[in-house]
Amino acid sequence: MKYLISCVIVIISSLIGFSISGEYVKKYKFYKNLCSFLTHLKINISYNNVFLKQSFCQYESEKWFCEFLENIYRCIENNGEFVKVLDNLGLRLKEDEKNEIIRFFNMLGKSDNATQQEMIEGNLILFNNRLAIAEEAKNKNSNVYSKLGVGFGVIIALVMV
Repeated sequence: MKYLISCVIVIISSLIGFSISGEYVKKYKFYKNLCSFLTHLKINISYNNVFLKQSFCQYESEKWFCEFLENIYRCIENNGEFVKVLDNLGLRLKEDEKNEIIRFFNMLGKSDNATQQEMIEGNLILFNNRLAIAEEAKNKNSNVYSKLGVGFGVIIALVMV
């Protein structure tokens, strides 16, 4: 019975560690997809003269990010609340990160092409910096938390036995 409980503890602590490390990976993927979308948007606005709605609809990515973009576009059309859309992603975004994302999407479609291109370019630099920070955090913390979860579970299991 002790061995069974020990195994359960190891599994649960491992899952907690992998769950925490997964948050770093998801945040990295979010910023990577966001930068890719901004590049797509910039090209469509600059060279293809595609309308905003078409740019949102044409972008292909992971399902969760496409759903995020659909919800964001609805907010742009209906003056909805961007905060709820960001909160539904389940990312642990800091308040300033949320504000930067909201400010960017809030300004889309409200100016001429040249101004939007400048805005997209400036935000692309900003979000690429965020991507670099998220990648560093992912590389640094992701493995640590997964190993820590497994190690903590093994230590508790050994103490119990």
